[in-house]
Amino acid sequence: MIKNVGNPKQGGAGIGALAALALLLLTGCRTPPPLKTFNTSGPGWTATHGQGIWRSETDGTELVIEVVFAKHTDGRTHFQAIKEAFPLATVQILGERWTVDEPLRKRRRTGGLEAMGRARSLWLRAALRLREPPWENALEGRTTVLEDGDTGERLELHFDP
Repeated sequence: MIKNVGNPKQGGAGIGALAALALLLLTGCRTPPPLKTFNTSGPGWTATHGQGIWRSETDGTELVIEVVFAKHTDGRTHFQAIKEAFPLATVQILGERWTVDEPLRKRRRTGGLEAMGRARSLWLRAALRLREPPWENALEGRTTVLEDGDTGERLELHFDP
Protein backbone atom coordinates (compact mmCIF):
# COMPACT_ATOMS: atom_id res chain seq x y z
CA MET A 1 0.00 0.00 0.00
CA ILE A 2 1.30 3.43 -0.97
CA LYS A 3 0.50 6.18 1.51
CA ASN A 4 0.21 9.86 0.54
CA VAL A 5 2.38 11.46 3.24
CA GLY A 6 1.44 15.01 2.25
CA ASN A 7 -2.27 14.57 2.93
CA PRO A 8 -3.17 14.96 6.63
CA LYS A 9 -6.56 13.28 6.00
CA GLN A 10 -4.70 10.05 5.38
CA GLY A 11 -2.58 10.29 8.55
CA GLY A 12 0.47 11.62 6.71
CA ALA A 13 3.31 13.75 7.97
CA GLY A 14 1.23 16.94 8.27
CA ILE A 15 0.93 16.78 12.07
CA GLY A 16 4.56 15.70 12.45
CA ALA A 17 5.71 18.59 10.25
CA LEU A 18 3.67 21.03 12.32
CA ALA A 19 5.13 19.64 15.53
CA ALA A 20 8.67 19.90 14.16
CA LEU A 21 8.04 23.50 13.04
CA ALA A 22 6.63 24.42 16.46
CA LEU A 23 9.64 22.86 18.18
CA LEU A 24 12.02 24.76 15.89
CA LEU A 25 10.24 28.06 16.52
CA LEU A 26 10.23 27.56 20.28
CA THR A 27 13.87 26.50 20.63
CA GLY A 28 15.64 27.60 17.46
CA CYS A 29 16.78 31.15 16.79
CA ARG A 30 16.80 32.48 20.32
CA THR A 31 19.00 35.50 21.03
CA PRO A 32 21.07 35.00 24.16
CA PRO A 33 20.46 37.44 27.04
CA PRO A 34 22.87 40.38 27.38
CA LEU A 35 25.94 39.87 29.51
CA LYS A 36 26.00 41.36 32.99
CA THR A 37 28.16 44.46 33.33
CA PHE A 38 31.79 43.66 34.16
CA ASN A 39 33.51 45.37 37.11
CA THR A 40 36.80 46.19 35.39
CA SER A 41 38.31 47.71 38.55
CA GLY A 42 38.47 44.31 40.28
CA PRO A 43 41.44 41.95 40.50
CA GLY A 44 42.66 40.31 37.31
CA TRP A 45 41.76 43.23 35.00
CA THR A 46 44.27 45.18 32.93
CA ALA A 47 42.98 48.39 31.34
CA THR A 48 44.48 50.59 28.62
CA HIS A 49 43.19 54.05 27.64
CA GLY A 50 43.51 55.69 24.26
CA GLN A 51 41.88 57.97 21.71
CA GLY A 52 40.07 57.38 18.50
CA ILE A 53 38.19 58.91 15.63
CA TRP A 54 34.80 57.44 14.78
CA ARG A 55 33.04 58.26 11.52
CA SER A 56 29.30 57.69 11.61
CA GLU A 57 27.70 55.45 9.03
CA THR A 58 24.70 57.75 8.65
CA ASP A 59 26.10 61.20 7.83
CA GLY A 60 29.87 60.76 7.80
CA THR A 61 30.41 63.01 10.82
CA GLU A 62 33.71 62.34 12.58
CA LEU A 63 33.98 62.42 16.37
CA VAL A 64 37.12 62.36 18.49
CA ILE A 65 36.50 59.78 21.19
CA GLU A 66 38.17 58.28 24.24
CA VAL A 67 38.49 54.51 24.33
CA VAL A 68 39.03 52.05 27.15
CA PHE A 69 40.07 48.47 26.52
CA ALA A 70 40.20 46.05 29.44
CA LYS A 71 40.93 42.34 29.56
CA HIS A 72 40.66 39.91 32.44
CA THR A 73 43.06 37.03 32.99
CA ASP A 74 40.13 34.63 32.36
CA GLY A 75 39.56 36.11 28.86
CA ARG A 76 36.64 38.45 29.57
CA THR A 77 36.94 41.53 27.38
CA HIS A 78 35.53 45.05 27.80
CA PHE A 79 35.76 47.82 25.18
CA GLN A 80 34.12 51.22 25.52
CA ALA A 81 34.05 54.30 23.27
CA ILE A 82 33.21 57.51 25.12
CA LYS A 83 32.47 61.09 24.03
CA GLU A 84 32.49 63.63 26.88
CA ALA A 85 31.71 61.02 29.57
CA PHE A 86 28.80 59.57 27.55
CA PRO A 87 29.30 56.04 26.19
CA LEU A 88 28.78 55.76 22.43
CA ALA A 89 29.29 52.02 22.55
CA THR A 90 30.14 49.38 25.11
CA VAL A 91 31.22 45.87 24.11
CA GLN A 92 31.58 42.94 26.48
CA ILE A 93 32.80 39.48 25.50
CA LEU A 94 32.65 36.41 27.71
CA GLY A 95 33.81 33.19 26.10
CA GLU A 96 31.77 32.81 22.92
CA ARG A 97 29.09 35.36 23.93
CA TRP A 98 29.06 39.11 23.35
CA THR A 99 26.90 42.17 23.97
CA VAL A 100 27.11 45.51 22.14
CA ASP A 101 25.25 48.48 23.67
CA GLU A 102 24.86 51.69 21.66
CA PRO A 103 22.81 54.12 23.80
CA LEU A 104 22.62 56.92 21.19
CA ARG A 105 21.16 54.52 18.65
CA LYS A 106 18.98 52.92 21.35
CA ARG A 107 20.31 49.57 20.21
CA ARG A 108 21.53 46.49 22.07
CA ARG A 109 22.73 43.41 20.26
CA THR A 110 23.79 40.09 21.72
CA GLY A 111 25.01 36.89 20.21
CA GLY A 112 27.68 34.28 19.93
CA LEU A 113 30.92 34.56 18.00
CA GLU A 114 29.43 32.40 15.25
CA ALA A 115 26.96 35.26 14.61
CA MET A 116 29.62 37.98 14.69
CA GLY A 117 29.68 38.41 10.92
CA ARG A 118 25.94 38.96 10.81
CA ALA A 119 26.16 41.56 13.60
CA ARG A 120 28.32 43.81 11.39
CA SER A 121 29.33 45.84 14.42
CA LEU A 122 32.51 47.86 14.03
CA TRP A 123 32.65 48.12 17.83
CA LEU A 124 32.57 44.32 18.23
CA ARG A 125 35.21 43.86 15.54
CA ALA A 126 37.44 46.39 17.35
CA ALA A 127 37.10 44.56 20.67
CA LEU A 128 37.89 41.20 19.03
CA ARG A 129 40.94 42.63 17.24
CA LEU A 130 42.28 44.29 20.39
CA ARG A 131 42.12 41.13 22.46
CA GLU A 132 44.27 39.15 20.01
CA PRO A 133 48.09 39.19 19.94
CA PRO A 134 50.06 41.38 19.54
CA TRP A 135 47.49 43.89 20.79
CA GLU A 136 46.74 42.27 24.12
CA ASN A 137 50.36 42.51 25.25
CA ALA A 138 51.46 45.78 23.66
CA LEU A 139 48.64 48.22 22.91
CA GLU A 140 50.76 51.27 23.72
CA GLY A 141 51.90 53.20 20.68
CA ARG A 142 49.75 51.16 18.31
CA THR A 143 47.14 52.40 15.86
CA THR A 144 44.49 50.30 14.17
CA VAL A 145 41.84 51.26 11.64
CA LEU A 146 38.62 49.39 10.96
CA GLU A 147 36.23 50.38 8.20
CA ASP A 148 32.94 49.08 6.86
CA GLY A 149 33.16 49.48 3.09
CA ASP A 150 29.39 49.09 2.67
CA THR A 151 28.28 51.77 5.15
CA GLY A 152 31.32 54.05 5.32
CA GLU A 153 31.53 53.71 9.10
CA ARG A 154 35.16 53.99 10.22
CA LEU A 155 37.02 53.62 13.51
CA GLU A 156 40.63 54.63 14.08
CA LEU A 157 42.14 53.76 17.47
CA HIS A 158 45.43 54.87 19.01
CA PHE A 159 46.83 53.89 22.40
CA ASP A 160 49.50 56.18 23.87
CA PRO A 161 52.86 54.79 24.95
